[in-house]
Amino acid sequence: WTGRRDVLRQQGWGFAVLYVGEQDWQAMQAAPGDTVPIAVEGARCTTLNLTAENAARHAVEAETAARSDAFPQNTIIFLDVERVERVRPPLAEYVRTWARTMLERGHFVPGLYAHDLSASELYAILAEEFVRAGRAERPRLWVARSGGFDIVRAPQESGYLTASVWQGRFDIRETHDGITLNIDVNVADTADPSRGR
Repeated sequence: WTGRRDVLRQQGWGFAVLYVGEQDWQAMQAAPGDTVPIAVEGARCTTLNLTAENAARHAVEAETAARSDAFPQNTIIFLDVERVERVRPPLAEYVRTWARTMLERGHFVPGLYAHDLSASELYAILAEEFVRAGRAERPRLWVARSGGFDIVRAPQESGYLTASVWQGRFDIRETHDGITLNIDVNVADTADPSRGR
């Protein structure tokens, strides 16, 4: 949807801005495999790229992309961290540096998309960075958790009081106006999750 913000906004849509960062495939139960023995130029979403340097660069990249679509100051950008069985130190440092860089730059606000298995631990890292930066507000969490999900329930009923978005159905097919799509179903506490409450 890059480059379509104005059209979508005119149609009445809100936004949940998501940045797909590096992933820790080694910590995933059914990992696609990270068999590349050395870093490949331009490769993305690979364990080998979980570095503080890349995290800082990716925070700037996320900011640049959001600015190019004219998202206003203080828009929340959720860092996508896919399901991991455990949070290894390289992933923790990546999330910490990504959030710290965005907070230091001060134009956009870091949020977190994480699976139920790692959401608490990763959210704690994000919250520490908010405290370190002197921010009074709580970071925004977009949690992926299927248990107990219903589209009439609030994100905070996911088991995470800090959740503002709850993704509870994954890779399902729905038909709307004769068009069938593969979707994930989410509920949010506001129609425009990246604007905040």
